[in-house]
Amino acid sequence: MYAAAITVRNASDAAARYAVLYTGTNALTKAQIQAVADSALTPMITITNNNVTVTVDTNVTVNGTGYATSVKVEYDMPLIIPWVVPGKGVGDTRAITATTIMR
Repeated sequence: MYAAAITVRNASDAAARYAVLYTGTNALTKAQIQAVADSALTPMITITNNNVTVTVDTNVTVNGTGYATSVKVEYDMPLIIPWVVPGKGVGDTRAITATTIMR
C-alpha cells in the first residue's frame, strides 16, 4: 500500500509539472496531461477496469492568483489480504488519492 501511495503521488506530481511547462499557445490538452499521469503509474500499477481516475483542472486559483493546474490521481487498489485494512475483505478496494497543484 505504501508503494502504491508513493506511485500515485509521483504520477500526480509528474503530470502537474508537465502541464505547467507547456502553457499559453503550447498548452496541453487534459487528455495529454492524463496520459502523462497514466504513464507514470504503469511501472508499478496495472490500470484495468477503470481503477484509476485522473482529474485535471487547468484554471485553479491559489492565494488569489489564477492560472494554476491541479492534477488529482485516484487509484482503487485491490486488497488481497483482508486484515490489512479493518472492515475490508478479499476483493474489496482501498482508495489511494493524491492531488498536486502547480503554477
